[in-house]
Amino acid sequence: PIRPVSHPSMQLLALLLLLVGGESTRLPPNDHSHVHEKFLRTVEEARANRTHLHGGRGLLIDRAKTCSARYENHKLNVQTTISDPTVKYYCEKTRLNRPCVCTNKEIVLSFFDRGTLKQSCCPVGNKACSGCAHYSAGKCQQCLGGYYKIGSQCLRCRNEPTFVDKDGNSCATFEENGWCTNGIVSSGKNDLVYHRYQYLSAGEACCACGGGIYKGTPFYYREHRFSENALISGSYSAEPVPNGASKYIVDNSCELSNFGLQVDGATGAISGTPNHEAPFDISCGITSRIERPSKSSEVLNPQFIDFNTSITVKVKKFGFIASDDPNNEIVSSLMWDEFVANRNYRLVFASGIDTRGMTVQVSCSPRSFVTVNRLNQIVLTSNTRPTYRSSYENFPGSILVSDKGGTPSGTEELMSSRCFMKATLGSKEIIEDNINLFLYPPVNDDGFQYYPVNELRVTVGQPLVTNLKLGYEEDGSIEPIPGITGVRLDCRSTTRHGVKQNVETGEIMILGLPIFKVGLDGTLSGSPHVGLRSFMPSVIGRSSFQIQCDVYAQMASAQIGQVAFMKAKAKLMVQVDSDVCWVDAFGYKTSDNWTPTRSGVLSTTARSTIQCKKACVDSRSCAGYSFHPTGNRCDKLAVSLPPTTFIRRKSSVALVTGATARIKIANCQVHQTCVQLIVAGQKYLSGVYCPILKDAVVTPAPVYVKK
Repeated sequence: PIRPVSHPSMQLLALLLLLVGGESTRLPPNDHSHVHEKFLRTVEEARANRTHLHGGRGLLIDRAKTCSARYENHKLNVQTTISDPTVKYYCEKTRLNRPCVCTNKEIVLSFFDRGTLKQSCCPVGNKACSGCAHYSAGKCQQCLGGYYKIGSQCLRCRNEPTFVDKDGNSCATFEENGWCTNGIVSSGKNDLVYHRYQYLSAGEACCACGGGIYKGTPFYYREHRFSENALISGSYSAEPVPNGASKYIVDNSCELSNFGLQVDGATGAISGTPNHEAPFDISCGITSRIERPSKSSEVLNPQFIDFNTSITVKVKKFGFIASDDPNNEIVSSLMWDEFVANRNYRLVFASGIDTRGMTVQVSCSPRSFVTVNRLNQIVLTSNTRPTYRSSYENFPGSILVSDKGGTPSGTEELMSSRCFMKATLGSKEIIEDNINLFLYPPVNDDGFQYYPVNELRVTVGQPLVTNLKLGYEEDGSIEPIPGITGVRLDCRSTTRHGVKQNVETGEIMILGLPIFKVGLDGTLSGSPHVGLRSFMPSVIGRSSFQIQCDVYAQMASAQIGQVAFMKAKAKLMVQVDSDVCWVDAFGYKTSDNWTPTRSGVLSTTARSTIQCKKACVDSRSCAGYSFHPTGNRCDKLAVSLPPTTFIRRKSSVALVTGATARIKIANCQVHQTCVQLIVAGQKYLSGVYCPILKDAVVTPAPVYVKK
């Protein structure tokens, strides 16, 4: 019988049902659009659709003897999810605890170091900036996630995901054990690294060993942030950022040279003086190229590693220069936030245009936020001036704008307008053209985080399915973060390894093995790599490890030379479960009396229970393992019929007292696993419980029914 939830015993049961530690009973795939129909199914219908592992030989159950301890091992600690929303900065250039402000000849590099966002300024033309996270003392000190330092440069690289050597070691193992680091092989490990197994060696397949699968480093042109702009008969220049290639190739269809602009094939820089009398736009495709590293596989990589991008050069009769820009760069878009509320934009014109007595008018849609003063400068109107709020002092990307004056309440939408500018001299119209105007968005008073919960539970080898959304909670709905350009996670795990984020793909990784992927808007997806099992502790039941991440939103910023971040008010807590569960082999018996026996040697090199367990995990034919410390004997187990109905092989022998013996349950998942509860003194609560559907609100938690 199922008691009301308010009953104290049922409250304990609700907690225990989060645990997973027995054999899987596979359920039909969940269809969220029909969740209510599934809820109305009878228990008998749900059972009828199940198929058991091991040919329906009954459940393998994990006996939860100490309920509180088991719950603590599997339930994430909610008390640790609270996060200080203050972004802690450190600038390498100024040695101050505030964001870096770099010149137009530098780019801002950022990385997280134990809760601090460290920034540095790297010279634009320096190849060391490419793929770099931290630049100091004239060289790159640390590569971005997804990049490896090969020689003096960080290159974008991915391990061959299927590679293992003759001993079953993956690329993560080579990196974990220090056999390879940044393309350099440790002393005495050459034979191991360069020994080919199934036509491939670690030196060819693994980034840390100098091999791997290489991709071109993404780049853009320096003025792309404002849209490329030049004046007729005025000089123009733009540089690739970062500049990490050895060669740049222009598409055959590119017409830059027809308009007086050239591309330097060695540096990728574009320069020249536009020679056309009328305004024009030119789009041109440009490819950066590096040669394949010498140690990498010719099978995995082409001879050249390319990356394609495009640039659009806009040449007009006019442009704008921001009053706070020391470099006087000409831009074509107007931008403000609360820290540059006093910025004005000075109009500049192409040579030959007489500006004496000229009047300028600007009209915008859907509504105008700007006006033109007597000096022909474009400024914010008085009723749209951003309002400073001291509590957001550490959020340089934030803005508080009210079109009613005073301090705004709530979250204002991103204010942008398409404006039309007309310059006249007497009755003669000299210039008519469109311009873009942006007011960067505000920060919500309540902060942002993942909703409806900030916890995630994933299983290795299984696609992640979640309804978590990153944003603000407002009037019962989750609103997206306005002005967000990307999401960065600063994570720590309960393993001894560091967690990195691949800034190009968004993947959260341990030693190159992906756990999940973070989209530009914070959307979570992906499938944890099966190699993550090797980082999990050895336990009787299901192995797992935890990750806790500070969540940062990278914001669009109107401030020149800065990269701005906001921090979520709560951490993202992730539990990574193995897809393999284990139950004690001693006393184990299936419903039709099948029992485990030793069936031969599993590994001759295992020297511990953990190593013996790993050998069984990696073997598809292994039904379980037995490890005895005397003689370091690691045997594989088989589940056999009783002697009365099955003649056992001579090699099958009984389990040895004193050994650690476990039965392996493959494809073990939260929503496919039954659990047995033993509640002392309350037999009506004890028994086997199986999941029938997912909770419609909290994704990680299934709904169970007593079998």
